[in-house]
Amino acid sequence: MPDTEPHRSHRDVIAVAGGPSRLARMLKCTAGCIHQWKRKDSIPPRYWAAIVLRGHASLEELAGAAARRPPKAGRPARVR
Repeated sequence: MPDTEPHRSHRDVIAVAGGPSRLARMLKCTAGCIHQWKRKDSIPPRYWAAIVLRGHASLEELAGAAARRPPKAGRPARVR
C-alpha cells in the first residue's frame, strides 16, 4: 500500500517540537541556531538522536527529509 502521509521537512519537525525557542532549550543550543536550521530546512545529524528520543520525529523521517533537500548551489552533489 503506498504511503499517503505527506513527508515532513526538517522545518516541519522544528514546528512539531514547539518551535525554535522550545527546541533550543531541549537541545541546549541557542534559538538563533534553530532559526538557522529552520531557514535552511536542515537539522544537523548530530541532533537527530535527541529529537528522536523526545518523540518529535523518527530517524527515518529525519534522514528522508535530509535526502529530499536539493544540493547546495555551487557544490557538487555527494555521490555514494
